[in-house]
Amino acid sequence: MEPNEDTLYPVLRGVYRAAVKGEGGVTSYRFVNLDERDSNAPVASLSKNADGTALIYAVEKFASDSDEMTQITSIRLNDLELLKTDESGYRFSGSYVLTHGGSYVLTATDEAGNKGVSGEVEVDPFPIVLPESAISITKVTETSSTDEKGQTVYTSNSDGKVTIDLSQITGGVYDSEASKAAGKAAGSYGFALLPVTGKDTPVPDEDTQWKKADQLTGLDVGDYVLYVRDANAPAVITGPIALTMEFLRVIIHDVATTYAPNGSITVTATGGAGALEYAIYSLDLEASGKLTINDQGTPNDDSDDTMDTVQSDGTTVSRALWQETNTLTKLPSGKYIVKVRDSNDHANCAEREVRVHVRSSGGAVNSVTVPEQPEHGTISVSPSSASEGKTVTITITPDEGYGVQSVTVTGKNGKNISVTAIGSGKYSFTMPGTAVTIKAELVPLRDIVTFTDVPANAYYADAVSWAVLNGVTKGTSETTFSPDASCTRAQAVTFLWRAAGSPAPKSSAMPFTDVDADAYHHDAVLWAVEQDITNGTSDTTFSPNATCTRAQIVTFLWRSQASPAAGAVNPFADVADNAYYAEAVKWAVLEGVTSGTTATTFSPNDNCTRAQIVTFLWRRFGE
Repeated sequence: MEPNEDTLYPVLRGVYRAAVKGEGGVTSYRFVNLDERDSNAPVASLSKNADGTALIYAVEKFASDSDEMTQITSIRLNDLELLKTDESGYRFSGSYVLTHGGSYVLTATDEAGNKGVSGEVEVDPFPIVLPESAISITKVTETSSTDEKGQTVYTSNSDGKVTIDLSQITGGVYDSEASKAAGKAAGSYGFALLPVTGKDTPVPDEDTQWKKADQLTGLDVGDYVLYVRDANAPAVITGPIALTMEFLRVIIHDVATTYAPNGSITVTATGGAGALEYAIYSLDLEASGKLTINDQGTPNDDSDDTMDTVQSDGTTVSRALWQETNTLTKLPSGKYIVKVRDSNDHANCAEREVRVHVRSSGGAVNSVTVPEQPEHGTISVSPSSASEGKTVTITITPDEGYGVQSVTVTGKNGKNISVTAIGSGKYSFTMPGTAVTIKAELVPLRDIVTFTDVPANAYYADAVSWAVLNGVTKGTSETTFSPDASCTRAQAVTFLWRAAGSPAPKSSAMPFTDVDADAYHHDAVLWAVEQDITNGTSDTTFSPNATCTRAQIVTFLWRSQASPAAGAVNPFADVADNAYYAEAVKWAVLEGVTSGTTATTFSPNDNCTRAQIVTFLWRRFGE
């Protein structure tokens, strides 16, 4: 042995004399019977499962000529140890669920230091997933000052911050350094936060700066979109993720009221580091001496946590002062103070005085105006003025080749009113208690989609553009629409529901056992049952995956329009007068929804294709 060397492996088994020479020059000897060292490396294999979501591994140590076979003590997948502490053995197998793509190698090591390495397995990059819980926002603070008029002026400090918990991100490709640091499979990511300055959502370009830090700082108030991309595979990007940066200071933006005697006050506010809490008290009660106000400007009857309010029936009740809901109801007419505070910092508080009015006799009549006609079309309304609760109908007539992208009805307080599509270019809304303005955006249909399987001269080309524009359906891929593919009953009812404005069903009681609560068509089927559009294929089944026929979709569409009498002659030889769809077909011909498959046939039992169904819907709701 070399000096100070205390270990030496002989190549062969046998009897050896070991000599140790001490510092005093004395040499001692010992005979040692040594076995041959185990030099047989483990065998490691690695492969993907059928759908590429996991890796299948196997490691085995086979017998050798040595006197003792050492055990496997480590199995590493790239930088990740798969064995538990102090776990060892001769044979292991299992699977590893993938969260990242990239290159993977399995390395097995035994007690003697022998290593077995598998072949390299390539896994396609996974889509990047950034959960909402991984994003936290630090709101923008302000510096206050007093202007020459003695008014408080606030200046933004532009110190907003978005913090991202990197440990919650999955997808992209495996990164060695990130995985070592995390102790699990991890990727390396870049982040881009782009401000939204107009109607269009910004997208990254070649000048976009991608930051690898987990904090995006120096932000001001506004709307942003966040994109995430893999630092090792820049083509793998997720986004946009919409974010809104607010001031930390609690700000009341709007206070909406409804008429007494069953009045309500709804507050719209932002700010606060914690949840917002809302309080309201009656100034009329304070003036009457029934309510006192403490030094903090909050009601002070028996305690600071409750207050007295007069209900619509004249009784006085005590309710929680600070609450999480931003709406209080059953209020009589009068003056009130609305307060909003940060639950984490009660000093961060805002207030506003508001009055609940009594409805005037017959209801106030407010105007319905169209400030400006849209390009490439016209808007008309009926009636041109209405009282609260009345239905107003909007008729939009686009120029040829154009479609309606959006219809917006805005109240005097800037709040958008819900609009429902009712077909044939008509929309309706319920009149609020204020004047409203109406605008619509019309766009060229041919510019909406560029599916390679939808020729520009196809009879259904404009219908496909309209359907995509109005969220009725999308393509079957980014470049294809599959116009000749058949539609299922679930798809047909969902298309019809979306064309009608996706109205919320009134009931949540699903009568059909074959429609799951989380199915994409759940609400559409509920709505269709409520509207007597369909009763299912039996009392308990809807048969969502059954193919929808031409007779069924025309009947669905006819019933959605309240089953109007057609009063027309049946032109088709294959539509019997006593067929359940006979009136629906005659109505569809009269309304220009369909002209049949020939001059004398409708082909009621043929499968309805995607091209046909969007064309039927377009001719009724959009053209």
